[in-house]
Amino acid sequence: MGGDLTYQASGGTGMFNLGILDTHFSERDREGRLALLAAYTGTRFGFGIDEATALLVQQQANTANMAVIGQGGVFVVDSRDSIYKLQNNKRQVVALSHYLNHGDQMTYHNDDLLFSLRSNNVSLAGSLAEQGKWRQTISLACNNPSPQRWQLETLAFVIKPTEQSQFISDSVSGRCSYTNMAFGIEN
Repeated sequence: MGGDLTYQASGGTGMFNLGILDTHFSERDREGRLALLAAYTGTRFGFGIDEATALLVQQQANTANMAVIGQGGVFVVDSRDSIYKLQNNKRQVVALSHYLNHGDQMTYHNDDLLFSLRSNNVSLAGSLAEQGKWRQTISLACNNPSPQRWQLETLAFVIKPTEQSQFISDSVSGRCSYTNMAFGIEN
């Protein structure tokens, strides 16, 4: 859980400059490592792309239009107003997250992310058990204002909707898209 993490700021193809990218995401429970890495490196956005999923990006000048397609979704950590600290040999981060499923869109413009969530009513492969603990928790508690807490190996998680949180649950797949979910991680 993070011990296999390698990061090179100059790595990649140079085709995507909006933040850190990670793959095979929810299925391997990588939310913690992406959030900690984004906060630690001072990177505003981290994008986690699930298996059998793509994030289509169209950039023009200072605007990037993005759409999610595929069987999974895209997790976005936004570290703009995050808190990162090392206390008693434990790393802690508090930030915002967003999760978009097939058909959902976002636009980055003037240092803001704008979202368009859609209830797609599409049948997607894979059971809830294959989605990873974060996505399982969100799917089961979609639109629930109560904090949710869980432990995964050495990481402790808490998520809490804010007044700005938005949710859409797909009636066919049961999957939940959301924006502006506050979270905290400690390891």
